[in-house]
Amino acid sequence: MKKLKLKYNFKKFPYEIINNSNCILSYILDNCGLNLSDCFFICDKIVFHKYIINSKFYKINKDKIILSLVPGKKDHKNFKSLIKIYKALDKNNCPRDINIIAIGGGVIGDIGAFAASTWYRGTNLIHVPTSLMAMIDSSIGGKTAINFQKKINSIGTFYDQNKTICNIGFLKTLPNEDYLSAFSETIKVALLKSPSLLNKLVNNPKKIKTKDPMFLMEIISKSVIIKSKLINEFKPYSLLQTKVCLVIAKQTFPVLETNLLFLKKCSIFMDTSAYSFYSYYVYISSKLSN
Repeated sequence: MKKLKLKYNFKKFPYEIINNSNCILSYILDNCGLNLSDCFFICDKIVFHKYIINSKFYKINKDKIILSLVPGKKDHKNFKSLIKIYKALDKNNCPRDINIIAIGGGVIGDIGAFAASTWYRGTNLIHVPTSLMAMIDSSIGGKTAINFQKKINSIGTFYDQNKTICNIGFLKTLPNEDYLSAFSETIKVALLKSPSLLNKLVNNPKKIKTKDPMFLMEIISKSVIIKSKLINEFKPYSLLQTKVCLVIAKQTFPVLETNLLFLKKCSIFMDTSAYSFYSYYVYISSKLSN
């Protein structure tokens, strides 16, 4: 277990990394000192059926658990899903001090945080990210959003969570493509701020492939610490670097070799960060494929 205090937006936020095979709901209650009546859970449907529905805790307490299930796909990050959450909050008479707990990947985190930021003008929020990308990126920084009229993240707010609980046990069943593509975010922050983190990634392909728990705890903790520092050091140029690297990350993972000319052009504006990103990503990916 690792307990961190991330500092950004002039506040400190607890970020806890665990490797827990027990029901995450019971862990949240014990860890945060909450009762079931204090909580409203928004959960990814797949995560619910894989990790929660068959647990002893859920079977005993299912009549007391206030839960809204939302598909974790991007096309469900919309008003329809948000209204479903609002209706469940209203049906259960959830007060302004309810704890909304978002359990899932980036889609669930975004829509859950948006609901928390708008229910009675803002209520308590706990993030429980279940994908690696959500653990190291979308659960940090306070961004919330839904998509509208085919425009991604066009309606949203900035709203900080009270706490993040990151259980790397969820990564055991995360699809391999989703798992490996998330390392693009780690490579990005390593290139910007931490050569030592970059070297650790380059030199440990076996630990990445086998999802070594201790290694993942270290990588996640270093990534989120750097990410929080980048938020505090916000500058327009840094934002440009971040955005371009994110675009590159999403484009290069499926077909790494196709974007070299585009990346070289980007490097003119980014002190070669984009080209360096490409080079390291190809190198690490080639190691993982061996």
